[in-house]
Amino acid sequence: MMGISWVFVVINVFLACDGFLLDDRTSPATTSGPLLSDQHYNFLINLIMNERQTRAKLEQHVVRLEQELLATQQGVTDIYHTNSTNNATLEQQTKNWNALHAKYINLENDNSLMRSNLNALRTDHTNLENYTKMLEREVTSLRHLKGVKDLQEVLNLRNETTILRKELKITNNSLNSVRNEAEARKQDFVALLNKAESTEHKLNMEIHNMSNRAAFTVCATENTYSDKSIIMFPTVQTRNSVGNSTLTDLANTGKFRCEKAGLYLISGFFMTDTKVYALLDLYKNEEIICKSYLSVTAGYSFQTSTFLNLQHLNTNDTIYVKPGTTMKVYGDTYSCISFLQLTN
Repeated sequence: MMGISWVFVVINVFLACDGFLLDDRTSPATTSGPLLSDQHYNFLINLIMNERQTRAKLEQHVVRLEQELLATQQGVTDIYHTNSTNNATLEQQTKNWNALHAKYINLENDNSLMRSNLNALRTDHTNLENYTKMLEREVTSLRHLKGVKDLQEVLNLRNETTILRKELKITNNSLNSVRNEAEARKQDFVALLNKAESTEHKLNMEIHNMSNRAAFTVCATENTYSDKSIIMFPTVQTRNSVGNSTLTDLANTGKFRCEKAGLYLISGFFMTDTKVYALLDLYKNEEIICKSYLSVTAGYSFQTSTFLNLQHLNTNDTIYVKPGTTMKVYGDTYSCISFLQLTN
């Protein structure tokens, strides 16, 4: 609308002034024709139509950018929920492992108790066998006795021997049952121990993978960068599982070279006081993957622009930032870029 208003002002001034007075002796020329010619009218109409088309394209571009931002935010939210679910799964597996360990301790105590009972039964069995043999020898020695009293004693000994044999059989059956029960508990114990070791190994692998993911933040060098020059990031603010060579490349060349393939969340913010407008482009392997627009009005004012991008990076892929126009970028904590590895 401001562009159309200026056009009308210029046209009114042009129509009101037939020419320019060079001095006070020049008299204005008189015209009898129309003040606004067809050519001027057509030019004005075309200018208005072009302005409307340009505004419509700009609105479409803004709507597309808003949709991309919403899609990116949804992706980040899904990843956050996925990580929360994984953390809950790890916590549940830790609880299961603790429960298995407690069962292992209880089974070990039961096994020790059954061993003690088995040893006691073996001792009783040995004693009964010795006693039975002794009774059999006495019965054999008493077979030669002919008195009624002696015969009665022999019959009593036989009865006692029969009872002892029955008790010995019962004892043997109990001993076999205890042996079978001990063998079954032994197999359960081995299975639980194997499951506990497998669960512990999975937990250790998952914890190792999560702690070995790259994450760091670096800040830019304050400078006025020309069109298509690469912004340098020499100041390391935060780092985790990232090599010194990667940070050295960011300081010297401004490029991040991926060492660990995976899904990365890339975010950044940049402050400038460059007047009118400025452009920032985020590159992946020489291709623009994100654009950022800054517009600073006249006077002593600043503006900070941000971007957020989700990218799957392979080993040796490069990420860097270039201005689309000549602009000043403030350094230190005013302009930084962050990388967070979400998956391996």
